[in-house]
Amino acid sequence: MSVMEFQRRLCQAKYPANDRKCFPLWIRRYAESVTEEGGRLPVSLASVKAFSRSLLASKTPAWQRLQAVRAVEAYRDVVLGTAEPCLGEARQVLQRLAADERNAAVVGATGASRPGTEDELQLVGKIDPHEPQCLQQLRREMRVRRKALETERAYASWVGRFIRHCGSEDLRQFGGQEKGISPIFRPHSSA
Repeated sequence: MSVMEFQRRLCQAKYPANDRKCFPLWIRRYAESVTEEGGRLPVSLASVKAFSRSLLASKTPAWQRLQAVRAVEAYRDVVLGTAEPCLGEARQVLQRLAADERNAAVVGATGASRPGTEDELQLVGKIDPHEPQCLQQLRREMRVRRKALETERAYASWVGRFIRHCGSEDLRQFGGQEKGISPIFRPHSSA
């Protein structure tokens, strides 16, 4: 199946714009590592692991390897029309590695460095530096986790309302036992 046909099916399946843009690129690379069968790319756990290992060997960051596995998963779903093989475990491992890369200066024995500013900008996009720090952090996390833009806007709106209600951008000072919480919202005692 041509990459153009895969792109068309991605649009019909309503994948997010970023996925529609990058998934075909990953499928082109995946196609170089497997042999077509009947005009389609075979998807097996072994072939996906081998593909991911080849990306690791070329020092591709975990977040991009995760994106590649998600692309193969999308190909499996929209082209092959099956849910097998399950690639959930591979995705979970890569999600953990990507989180480690984001949070640590060095990842294990591989020596891979944390994604740079350009990598993060490409992944996260622009964030308004004039927003409160907690909202900037919320937006980064939502984008890294690939949440829908509408979800990000809704969460940011609620956090913004809470900040205005509290009168402070430092949300760490507020918790469940803080002053001003109405007794109506406290759990009832069973006595």
